[in-house]
Amino acid sequence: MKRLLLFAIIAIVAVSLSIVGCSKDKEQDPIQWKFEVKADKDTISNLALNDIVPVTYVVNRKYNEGATMQYRVNLDKSQGFTIYDNNDNEVKDFGFQNLTSDTLKLKYKGTFQGIHSLSVTFKNSKDERVDKRVTFDYNIKNKNKTFSIEQKAITNLDNIVQGQDVELSFEIKEEAQTQENFQIQFLSFDAADERLQKSKIYLNNNEVQTNKWYSISKDFINKIQLNSFNAGTKKLVYELKNSVYTERKELDINVKNAVISLKNITLKADDIYINEPFKIECEVEKTHPNNKKIEYKTWLSSGNPANFNFLTITYKSLEINDGNLFPLEFKANSAIEYVLNIQVKDEYGNESEVKRISIIVKNNDFTIEQILNTNLENVEQGQEVKIILKAKEDRLSNELFEIQFLGFDTTDSNLQNSKIIFNNEEIQLKKWYTFNKNSDNQLSIKSFKSGSKKLIYQIKNSSITKSKEVDINILPEQFNVKAETPFKKIVPEKPFNFKLIIETKNHNKEVRYFIHSNMKKLIYDNKVYLKGENIHIQFDNEKEKKEIELQGIIDMNTKNSDIIVNNSDNISKSTTPNAVILTPLTINKISLLGKSYFNINDHYVPTGLIRSVFYIGKKTSLKKDEDIQKENIMYKIIFQKEEKNGKGKIEKIEKELSHIDIFETPSPNFTSEEEKHDLEPDYERNNYENVKILYESEWRNDGLAYKDNVSIEIYYKNKKVYEAKDIKGFYKNLLSINPSTNKTYSKNFWNILQSVKVAEDRIFYENYDHISK
Repeated sequence: MKRLLLFAIIAIVAVSLSIVGCSKDKEQDPIQWKFEVKADKDTISNLALNDIVPVTYVVNRKYNEGATMQYRVNLDKSQGFTIYDNNDNEVKDFGFQNLTSDTLKLKYKGTFQGIHSLSVTFKNSKDERVDKRVTFDYNIKNKNKTFSIEQKAITNLDNIVQGQDVELSFEIKEEAQTQENFQIQFLSFDAADERLQKSKIYLNNNEVQTNKWYSISKDFINKIQLNSFNAGTKKLVYELKNSVYTERKELDINVKNAVISLKNITLKADDIYINEPFKIECEVEKTHPNNKKIEYKTWLSSGNPANFNFLTITYKSLEINDGNLFPLEFKANSAIEYVLNIQVKDEYGNESEVKRISIIVKNNDFTIEQILNTNLENVEQGQEVKIILKAKEDRLSNELFEIQFLGFDTTDSNLQNSKIIFNNEEIQLKKWYTFNKNSDNQLSIKSFKSGSKKLIYQIKNSSITKSKEVDINILPEQFNVKAETPFKKIVPEKPFNFKLIIETKNHNKEVRYFIHSNMKKLIYDNKVYLKGENIHIQFDNEKEKKEIELQGIIDMNTKNSDIIVNNSDNISKSTTPNAVILTPLTINKISLLGKSYFNINDHYVPTGLIRSVFYIGKKTSLKKDEDIQKENIMYKIIFQKEEKNGKGKIEKIEKELSHIDIFETPSPNFTSEEEKHDLEPDYERNNYENVKILYESEWRNDGLAYKDNVSIEIYYKNKKVYEAKDIKGFYKNLLSINPSTNKTYSKNFWNILQSVKVAEDRIFYENYDHISK
């Protein structure tokens, strides 16, 4: 219980003391903003007129922060003086100025003899003030302020080179000890670099500029360091001054050129090959070996620069290594001898001598190896020929190879009927492809055209191109073709059926067969092919025989029609006698498949046509009645003549004469030898001229004149099969006199028809019998 009471009393006393302490701090607040000011000297004696004396004030604050500081120079107009700030600027504003640090530097200059006093007031923002006074005793009336400069070259000036440091020292020697401050300025050094962009001047290890004053101390030895970038005579000119006097000093220096040279050039390979990099090592000697920066240039004095890579022609910068060596890398694209020039330049622009080195560049030679697995003398059409190609180098190189195929079949320049596969890629002629030099290159050749072929190809690397040839004899696939049809006659513009049979020997599935014809249309597998179009025929399951059912249509003007079968090598025309579609029958110069005219005295008459189209007789003797086949033919002759009618007017009268005739053997009673010759049978020439067309006498004598127009129409089985319009001269020379008997007789219809001129006629094919079997 007693112990608890004791702890309570101690706590109460501690709290009371704390409250008393806080109250005391509040009473002492003004004290914490106090500060002191000290000057480096309170009194300065033995001053001569116009001596400039520096004074430094130091503010010692009793606080760390919370108040700003100002100062004011108190003006005493009774004294002659000038005050400067630390930057040598005259102080003219004597009001309060902000003091940003705890130090104030001023300079005082007295201009009359006697005791001078400088008073400066300092205050903070808490209105605390301190006045500080410094006394100056200008008791020397006339003090000698002359001085001299004692200069000494620390560096030997006999062999100064570009970039070498030159060190000087100088001392200021006063005639009498003064408080004078001294300054120095450098007027010139390197006329080639007046602004000291590359040449340098250092004052006490600090870089300086020309025509600018720098403060220096008279109490110790000052040093000047010089470094000239340019060679030649240099003149250092500088001035020192105090408040009264200025002294000038000069120094001449002869700066020699620095030296750089190429000591050795070494080719770092025994043999140089085309398109392979090689190195040249260069050793450099220079005045300042510690500076590793140089420039170099390379060019050729022999050889084409376009084939020599990595020439600089102009200077290019680099750094040499610690052994003063630098490597250069080149690569030549042509195998010849080159002469390489190398020159270097140091950091001051001094050039070395030109070094030359001869470089002989060799080709990467190779040979071509062909490995065959096929007898190239007996290659069947469509058979695959495989060849392995290799390129063997004389030495291992980094060369890349390419191959191109220049030709194979002179008749197939676009490889339409051939195929060349190189490394699984179908190639085109005269195009370069990648050739693998490290493994086998697979070449596969197929040709669908027979004959002697010559594969010509080239393989190249960057410098050498080699050609190679392979002779291949390709045997054609043999085949026969024939055509069959049950018909002996066909009619233009009407379809007819026929069959082609193609038989091959050792058929290869790669050999393709085609059919084309000059027929107007061919119909195969429900598809229509026009004249000249190819029909592709595919053999079934590798069979060697193919039967093809076709349907053909021939136009009216076709005289001969061929069916052509080919397999890109062989062409075959069917010559089977039964195939009239391939070998058309011709009668009296008139094709059964078309029409033409027989020319008599420049008159085009349809005689042959009329004779031939309707003949259906047999080739045997026609004298027996049972051998004669008869067909009804109706001739209709329409003519116009002009007659006067009952009123005396001329009218055109159209008359029509018709007669049904038959084909039969000639009459045995000939009216003349000429007529007999015209109508007698001639089986050796052909068997179609033994036909006579009968006529009626009323056709011959119906008052027709030469000028009358006549039209003829012929009907077969009551269908019009022929018409001729505007026939002129039908009855010209109607009567003829036999010179031997001097008798007059009438020409028969056939003879008259041969002498007329038909202006326009037409055959109606659609009205024939379609096909006569």
